[in-house]
Amino acid sequence: MRNTCTSRWACNLSAWLILLGLLAGLVRTASAQTPVKHKRKPLQGICGTVTELTGNQMPRITEDGKDPKTGNGKRVIREVLIYPVLTMQLAPMNSEGFIDSVTGVKPVKTVKSDGSGKFCAYGLAPGLYSLLVREPKGLYANQFDDKNRIFPVRVTTRKITQTEITISHQAAF
Repeated sequence: MRNTCTSRWACNLSAWLILLGLLAGLVRTASAQTPVKHKRKPLQGICGTVTELTGNQMPRITEDGKDPKTGNGKRVIREVLIYPVLTMQLAPMNSEGFIDSVTGVKPVKTVKSDGSGKFCAYGLAPGLYSLLVREPKGLYANQFDDKNRIFPVRVTTRKITQTEITISHQAAF
């Protein structure tokens, strides 16, 4: 078989052009891939636990003179609704102590606690919020401040606010 290249340079040129085309394709493919995003720590929000107390929670003394612990409750799965801060005027309670509806205000975020009662809501703007728990009889909260704000929790810039929600409507104190 006879060599068809007229010069050594011409034979090598076609090999170099093929190699250059492959390299250009690799560079284009590599630059089209998106960079790996590192998980950033959430800037701010609310995290906490939901605990349910039931039954007799009164302190008592047994015959041996000791005070048996009544229990710290059970961590439960519940839907937690986060509203801009609410007052009793915006969310009145029914005769059983539950909130049937919140007039003209929608929750900013709704999250669900896990099997160990833990929940987190990230990405909330700094400010004051009300936390309500959805129960079969309606929305529930049992903490209020001196301005009649319902379960107020403050979110501050670049902080995770920790809180404990205790559902106690089936407990006796």
